[in-house]
Amino acid sequence: MNSEPAEWDLIVPGDRESVSGQRDIMDFYLYLDDLRSPFNVGAIFRTAESFGVKEILLSEDTASPFHRRALRSAMGAVSIVPYRIVPASRLPDLPLFCLELGGTPLDSFTFPSGGILVVGSEEVGVSPYLLERTQRSLGRVSIPLGGLKGSLNVAVAAGIVLQRWYSTQSA
Repeated sequence: MNSEPAEWDLIVPGDRESVSGQRDIMDFYLYLDDLRSPFNVGAIFRTAESFGVKEILLSEDTASPFHRRALRSAMGAVSIVPYRIVPASRLPDLPLFCLELGGTPLDSFTFPSGGILVVGSEEVGVSPYLLERTQRSLGRVSIPLGGLKGSLNVAVAAGIVLQRWYSTQSA
């Protein structure tokens, strides 16, 4: 092939409106709570596009999806998945749950038909304010781990939960 491996991914030309009609969009929202790594932000955009996320909501301190590392890891998904900056106190009034240690195991969690998945910072997790809000709504979901490490990369963990959520609603 006369192209770079990064170019092998399908990039659908057109504006956001024409592309959105070509992808499976669920009533899923994702809130990125102070994610500092542009690479992780971009990887989450790419995964969110694959699993039908309607919109990504970014906290004010989340890395820009237009950072060069975010754009590279997103592989074009920043131009496909709608997003906006929203303070945690102004999130839409939808069922809310977070990906965090100590929650309901992924296999036992009852996913809503629509809602907001909160994914926290790589270093400190979900903010106390959002932990409290999710506890008053749908609570926490956790990924059981069998290795020696106590956690996964935030983009990998978000992808696992998004795939499970998508599979429970698209069947």
